[in-house]
Amino acid sequence: MQLKTHRIISWLAMLALATGVLSGGCAIQSAEKKTAPAPETEPQGEQPSEVEAKPPANSYYYYIEAQLQRRRGHIDAAIEYLEAAVSADPSAVYLKKELVVLYLHKKNYQKALEIAEKILDTEPKSPDILIMKASILRALDSKADIIPIYEKVLSIDPKRQQVYNILGKLYMDAGKLDKAAEVFRQMLEHFPEAYVGYFYLGKIHAEKDNFKKAESEFKKTIELTPSLNQPRWELIKLYKAKNMGQKVIALYEAILERNPDNAVAAIELSLAYYEHFKTQAADELLSDLGRRSVDQPGIIRTVIQRLIFKERYDEALTVLQGMLAGAPNHPGLHYAKGVVYYSLDKNEKARSAFDAVTPESSFYPNAAIHRAIISYQQKKLDQAVDVLQGALETVDDEEKVKIIPYLSSFYKEEGELDAAEALLKKGLKIEPKNTELCFELGVLYDKKGRTDAAIEQMKRVIELDPDHADALNYLGYTYADQGIHLEKAEELVRKALKHKPENGYIIDSLGWVYYKKGVFEKAAEYIEKAARLIPDDPVVLEHLGDVYDKLGKPQKALDTYQRALEKKAENADSLESKIEALRENGL
Repeated sequence: MQLKTHRIISWLAMLALATGVLSGGCAIQSAEKKTAPAPETEPQGEQPSEVEAKPPANSYYYYIEAQLQRRRGHIDAAIEYLEAAVSADPSAVYLKKELVVLYLHKKNYQKALEIAEKILDTEPKSPDILIMKASILRALDSKADIIPIYEKVLSIDPKRQQVYNILGKLYMDAGKLDKAAEVFRQMLEHFPEAYVGYFYLGKIHAEKDNFKKAESEFKKTIELTPSLNQPRWELIKLYKAKNMGQKVIALYEAILERNPDNAVAAIELSLAYYEHFKTQAADELLSDLGRRSVDQPGIIRTVIQRLIFKERYDEALTVLQGMLAGAPNHPGLHYAKGVVYYSLDKNEKARSAFDAVTPESSFYPNAAIHRAIISYQQKKLDQAVDVLQGALETVDDEEKVKIIPYLSSFYKEEGELDAAEALLKKGLKIEPKNTELCFELGVLYDKKGRTDAAIEQMKRVIELDPDHADALNYLGYTYADQGIHLEKAEELVRKALKHKPENGYIIDSLGWVYYKKGVFEKAAEYIEKAARLIPDDPVVLEHLGDVYDKLGKPQKALDTYQRALEKKAENADSLESKIEALRENGL
């Protein structure tokens, strides 16, 4: 943008500029200097011409324009004006500080760091700039050691409370607990009411298994800030480790007293009540939680995250049973219960729970999918298809998209490839950019022998999601298998491997690329690793046999082909012909 002097700043500023009172960098003497904003409309009376109104190019004018542009949200323009102001007055540190702030706003951390370094060349003991530099280095995820920077700040100005907090936590993250404790004690010398210092000292003592000191520090934190629950949770961990159940219960009760809606505390307290035979109190608490969950869906999410995701299945069943006493028809509770039973391989109980989830519930599509998967695992494919076909007729378009990938995969199992294709295309009419549906359609095209269509579909997936590891691998492997675009194939597979570094199929694909390139030693390295990760895959084993054959290891090739054949592979004909060829050569 070209800088334009298109507005009169104010009559007072113009007079000062004209008389030379404000010239060069002398205008900016402190951060507190106030400037009159530019009027939205020009004052009445005779106005100077545009040429007459143009002030001299000095730093104050550019600074004022930068502030105006910043207030309007024009950050790029503000930066340009500030850059001009700095050029006009390179010694004005405040201008450079403002410029750093704007570059940080734009997340241009490298430029912000460059300017901060220039300021430190002239003001090496500026606490604000030192803090700014350390913050920028953290934002850049720099490997530079920023601890000495914060230490320097505190040596210059020991009244920087937040710096103690940052420095102490940095030491804790580095495992230097004694140094961290020293920093927090220094903080408390200057700020004896800083509860955060006591809190982190408590965490340090807890990590060092010093129960008494940890307990004391957490209690001090609560004493200073009674509304804060975090130290109570830390005390709960301490007391649980010491089997001090009554103290644990008292703390949960204290948390609920201050926040009756705290679902985590209610769940954990109910379990503690059951553990200490306070059954009636537990039942009442969970029944109330169940009633509340009807209008507060977050409660069920808390049960799932707190108990089911952490595989605390027995406790989850206890809690869900108690909540169902208060809300016996709640579909979300039945769904969560079904997930627990399914996780415990109690499929009939899981199916019964999923059956209780009604079609109007938001949990219904997932419940139907689980029911279908149970039927599929029981080798009742027709039943699985019927469940999902029925569900598809009752849900809206958004929920149909959840069901379609599963139903299409069942159609493929039945050999109904045209029905699967039609269903996936139906889903893509609803959500044209759904990468899961696009990918599944590409896989289907490949299964139907339409390789070119499969390739185009995988390209579409990658266009929508450049980091889609499965599509990257699929396309790379297809190129390699056809012996075409081998450099591109390697690039695609390596990118997939960055996202899934321990995926045996992707590792096999990279080995197969090397095989097609004729780099057999490298191919063996990757395909052997893939075979260790997925030892029962017949295609990977056949690839490994091919590599051994090329490396002049016929016995290893024969043994590997035979292992692959034992897996009842679809590629049985190919394997049998290779085994026969090796035997004809004397094996």
